[in-house]
Amino acid sequence: MATHAPFFIVGMPRAGTTLLARILDCHPACAVFPEAIMFRLLYYLGCETRFTYTWQYLLWLNIFYAGLARYDDPAAWCLAQLALDLPEYQGATQQLLNRLAECYCREKDAQHWSEKTPLHALHLPEIHRLYPEAKLVCLVRDPRDVLTSHVTRWNAGKARDLFVFGRAASLKNYLYQLRYCNPFAASAQLWLRYEDLTQAPEQELQRICTFLGMNYDDKMLTFHQHSIMPDSLRVHHPRLEQPITTSRQGHYKEMFSDTQQQMLAQFFRADLEAFHYDLPAKVNKSISMSQQLVKQQLTKMYAHSGYHARRYGLQLARVKAQGRLHLLAYQLFGKQMGRWQNYKLVYSEADWHARLADDESKRTQHQGA
Repeated sequence: MATHAPFFIVGMPRAGTTLLARILDCHPACAVFPEAIMFRLLYYLGCETRFTYTWQYLLWLNIFYAGLARYDDPAAWCLAQLALDLPEYQGATQQLLNRLAECYCREKDAQHWSEKTPLHALHLPEIHRLYPEAKLVCLVRDPRDVLTSHVTRWNAGKARDLFVFGRAASLKNYLYQLRYCNPFAASAQLWLRYEDLTQAPEQELQRICTFLGMNYDDKMLTFHQHSIMPDSLRVHHPRLEQPITTSRQGHYKEMFSDTQQQMLAQFFRADLEAFHYDLPAKVNKSISMSQQLVKQQLTKMYAHSGYHARRYGLQLARVKAQGRLHLLAYQLFGKQMGRWQNYKLVYSEADWHARLADDESKRTQHQGA
C-alpha cells in the first residue's frame, strides 16, 4: 500500500522533530515510525545496503524491536510479523525496509511512510544511497533555545559553561551536516523553522502537505489527543499532550548569562543569520581574558566534534567499531551468549508469536482510534 517514496524528518535533537513527527502521523495518509534509530542501527551493524550474515539480521530484528516496542503503536507488531515471515534473511536492505513499511502502511491505512530520528542528520549520505528518491523535511530551531532544552533535560537545569559549550559544539555539527553534507537535491528538501510552525501551524503544515503531495487535513492539529509515548519518555515531551504553543521561544534569554549569550551569538552567528534569527543589538567583540578562555574551550570542542571529525571519518568510527565487535561476539559465541538473559536473542517462531500476541493490543487499539 506504500505507493509513494518515503520522506524523512531531520533536525537537531530537542528542536521539535518529535512534535512534527506526531503532527504528521495524525494525517490519514501518513505512517511515521516511532523513533528507534532505524538508520543508525543499520550503520552500527554494517548493513546499510545489504544484510550479509544471519546474525546480522537477528541482531537487527531484536535491537530494532526493543526500540519500537516501547511505544503504543503497531510498528512493533509489524516487525514481529516480518520476523515470522522471514526467520532468516540475506539480501538488499531496501527490500527488507520496504516490506516492513508496506505492512506498517496497511495497518495505518496510509500511503506515505516516514521516519524521524535527529541522529540521522549525521547519516544523510547512507539514507540517500538507500532512498535517493526520498524527500527531507528539515526542521530548524534557534540553537540557543535548543540548548536550554538540553540543559533542562541532561544537566538538571544548570547552565554551566562546560556543558553549554560542549553541547553547542554538537549542535553546530548537526547544522553543518544538514547544510553542507546533505546529498539530497534542493528540490527534494523542505526547510522550516520550529518558531514558524508554532506561530502559524496551519500555514506551515499547508506547505509541508503541498511539498509531500498530500491534501491538508485538520486532524494533524489533534496530535495531542493521540499520544504513543511510554511513561519513561512522556516526562521529557510534556508539550506533546498539549496544543501547539509558542511558550518556549526565547527562553535562552532567561537561562544564559549575558556573557554566555554573547559567546553563543558569535559561535552560531552564520547559522542565526542564515535562518533569520535575532542577534544581540551589539555583539561585543572585546572579550575579557576569562571569556577568551571560554571561547578557546568552545572552539576546541567544536574541532573535536565538528565537521573536521566527520571529514576524516572519526566521529562515526567508534559507532562502527562497536557494532562490528557486537556482531563478531554473536558470530563466535552466539549459543553461549544466549545462556545469559541480557544477551539472549529471540529468533524462534514461538518467541516471535509471543511478541506478536503482546503487541496485538497496540495494533487493535490503533485500529479502533
